[in-house]
Amino acid sequence: MATDPVRQIREEDADSRYDLNLRRALEKLAAAEPSTDAPYLTVTLDWRPEGGQPNTRYARQVFADQIQPIIGGYEPHTPAHESLSADIERINELLD
Repeated sequence: MATDPVRQIREEDADSRYDLNLRRALEKLAAAEPSTDAPYLTVTLDWRPEGGQPNTRYARQVFADQIQPIIGGYEPHTPAHESLSADIERINELLD
């Protein structure tokens, strides 16, 4: 939690697709009902630029490389595969 009151207000009231309040995001995830039909996907990426290339984010490739074996473990056209595919699509949109 931020110690600066202005930053704390901004984090708690952010009108963004991103949840800037990590504590709130983790509490929300922990409170979610377990699901064997549709697994949860959580992703943490280091989005800092690499070296002297401010427009290059290697986290994009790391995500693509890591997600393929995960989705490959689910039978196509099952609720779990469909749910995971939708999550991957939303994450890719955010990364774009």
